[in-house]
Amino acid sequence: MKLEENKPSAEIPLPSNGEATVPPLRGTSAKGIFADVVNTVAILGDLFMVVLGLMLGFWVRFHSGLIPVTETWWTSGDSSAPGLYQYTGLFGIGTILLFITFLYLNLYQIRNLLRFRRVGLIISKGLVFWLFAYLSLSLVLKFNPPISRIYVASSFILMLAALMVWRVFFHRLLRSEA
Repeated sequence: MKLEENKPSAEIPLPSNGEATVPPLRGTSAKGIFADVVNTVAILGDLFMVVLGLMLGFWVRFHSGLIPVTETWWTSGDSSAPGLYQYTGLFGIGTILLFITFLYLNLYQIRNLLRFRRVGLIISKGLVFWLFAYLSLSLVLKFNPPISRIYVASSFILMLAALMVWRVFFHRLLRSEA
């Protein structure tokens, strides 16, 4: 009995010089590089808007005078407002939590770059999840200083507004380039 050798069914043609070529990597075309750069700009813009929204929420809650810092029937707290440096850890936790949510919801997929309604829906869903997750996390871990629920609500509203304004501007810029 004769064993047959395993030969590939189709031979790969070699170039005329006899050297094998390597196929190009993903993202090395001009279109792929442009998409990667645009996606990076979207991520950096979102990061800036999230931090801005968290800091503006802090300002609205503690330093604007719109919401009293002292204890009233709808606020709880002492008469002293925490400093910005005391909330920097909370800014970091909130930012990381929101970006993990955005990654889970596939906000930064290339196919979503020019789809504003889909991006707006993902941002809205992500922020609603962030609102409840951030409040739940603060109840479970007992942050020091304790996180203000009014700060979280004002940050939610301001981040939603900042992200949507940024994404409208970014979407119009991409549409004009396309």
